[in-house]
Parts: sequence; C-alpha cells; structure tokens
Amino acid sequence: MRLTLEITILVSSLLLVLLVLLHRGKGGGLSSLFGGGVQSSLAGSTQAERNLNRITIFVGLVWFVAITGISYQIKLKTEQDERRANDPGYSAGIGGGMGSGGAPQMPPIAPQQVPQEQPPAPANPQEQQPPAPPAPPSR
Repeated sequence: MRLTLEITILVSSLLLVLLVLLHRGKGGGLSSLFGGGVQSSLAGSTQAERNLNRITIFVGLVWFVAITGISYQIKLKTEQDERRANDPGYSAGIGGGMGSGGAPQMPPIAPQQVPQEQPPAPANPQEQQPPAPPAPPSR
C-alpha cells in the first residue's frame, strides 16, 4: 500500500508541474518567459483551457489524498513503534499467541525456591553436644 502511495505521489507531482506549465499566463511574470506574454486574438477561455483546469484540479486532489494517506500510515507506524518500545509485553498478534517477532509469547517464569543449607549431621550421635543452658534473667 505504501509503495502504491509513493508512486502515486511521484507521478501526480510530475503531472502537476507539467499541467501548471501548460496554463496560459494571465499577466506578466515568469509565464511571459515561455511566450505567454503575447495576447492572442481570442480573449475568452476556450474549452481546452477549461478542461486543462479540471484535469489540474483532479490531479491536485489525487496528490493531496496520496500525501494524506502516506502521512497517516507514517503516524500509525510511529505510534506502534512507541508502544513496542514502552511496553515490553506488547503483542500485535491476534489472540496473544504470536508476537510481532513470530515467537510464541511465554508467561514469566517464577524464581525457583532454593533449599536452605543445613549443617552436616555428626557421624556419631553420641558426640552431640547438649544444648546451652538458658541465659539468666536480667534485672
């Protein structure tokens, strides 16, 4: 779609330049450089001039619609890129199964509980030391 709009803009821009240069000048200025300063004996506008005006307006509208369409596409692409940059869990896919990269979205993995280390058991149970006596009460 974007390529079509870009080609349309290019072709309509060149056509607009050509059509504007084909118009008869209404006074002095740059149009007299190309022989537009010489007045013809027919002072009124002819059918060819009216058709040239209509074609120029039509091509101008095509150019305007193509420019508006491509600017809208650029805006959407920019907003989508900003959402991806700001939200690491953003997925453009339908159903949440596939992200934009094509890899399936996996739920976050909870950290595993590591068991606490216990002191090694004595080789001989007789060697166990008796518990320490309780501390005297403080006054």
